[in-house]
Amino acid sequence: MQAPDALSRNPVDADASPSVRVEVIDLPEIRDPWYLELRRKVLENPDAYEKFRVDDDRLFKLITIRAGAPLRWVQLVPQEARLDALARSHDAPTSGHGGAFRTLERLRAKAYWPNMKEDVDRYVKSCATCQRVKKSRDRPPGFMGSGKIISRPGEVLSADLIGPGAPRLLLCDNGKQYRSREFQSLCRDYHTAIRYNIPYNPRSNPTERTNQTLETIVCCYVREENQRTWDEYLPEIQAAMNTSVSHVTGLSPHQVVFGEDLLLDGRERLFNGQEEQLDTADPEPLPPERVKEREELLARIREKIKHASARNAQRYNLRRREGDEFNAGDMVWKKTFPKSDKSAYYSKKLAPRWEGPYRVKYRVGRVSYALEDDRGKESGPWHVDQLKKYVTRNAGN
Repeated sequence: MQAPDALSRNPVDADASPSVRVEVIDLPEIRDPWYLELRRKVLENPDAYEKFRVDDDRLFKLITIRAGAPLRWVQLVPQEARLDALARSHDAPTSGHGGAFRTLERLRAKAYWPNMKEDVDRYVKSCATCQRVKKSRDRPPGFMGSGKIISRPGEVLSADLIGPGAPRLLLCDNGKQYRSREFQSLCRDYHTAIRYNIPYNPRSNPTERTNQTLETIVCCYVREENQRTWDEYLPEIQAAMNTSVSHVTGLSPHQVVFGEDLLLDGRERLFNGQEEQLDTADPEPLPPERVKEREELLARIREKIKHASARNAQRYNLRRREGDEFNAGDMVWKKTFPKSDKSAYYSKKLAPRWEGPYRVKYRVGRVSYALEDDRGKESGPWHVDQLKKYVTRNAGN
């Protein structure tokens, strides 16, 4: 005789277990003893397993993903289906070959099994695509040795804006399209301020870091024999980046903007023991409590970003020194960024590293300056690490 469905025998309090979306994972023929034994116990004695449910022969568990997060139902995965679940959460274009943290966050939002974190770590570390494509984040290996003792001279010779809505501030590079009169006029029409990046200083634009992530993911899926297909998975990669959980906020960009998960699969559904009914009526206004929750969420995110920024600045400043401060009228050298030209027999290694002198015209922000040459032509802004003081020689020296 078939055991009755545990959904009807083991109701869980609605406040403790709100209806949440669950992605149903396809299961092969199950032989995993741990899974079969646990499912049998839940069916036979549901009162002793209040945080478990069996639905359509699938086993679910009520968990919280992280401290402070709401409870949600996730599917327990037997041994036979774990490799496929790992692949869908890491290898698929909508997952974007994320690192161990993002792969685990993506996976545990829908699945659970014992020692899942360790399995994710091993899977990501052994991913051949990631090993082939991604840069190493470790410190460069190899210490400096004592060197060979030389006995006589000569013995050894030795690279952007998509809605929604008009922004208050636009950060962009110095490309001609952003400097054009048409673009600047458009921004004025929408009362959007423009802040141009400091040339040769990508740190000033956070988009540059996002571009690095995008390039790495594209490289994971591009075909080596035909790189013209590099854009084949761009929509899926966009979804992967929009659903990747941030180390700082603990949420994905989509969750921050829209307040809910992005559904990537038609098998995702509301897990409440009933079929989801589509409401075709006009949408109701957002209730006040939801508005308050939204405001509180954004306040927490701002605070987390503030703390993360302070930590990053402290870590970054350990490798830096305090820059010189310049005043309007000071004379400075500006760092050069030459490019080699083989046809002109010109090597950047032999080019001067500084040019000028230039006159400081005014300060831009905390660490940047606008300059002008001896003809009064303005350039910049330039970061303080691209400038150095021009030392004049007195007639008596």
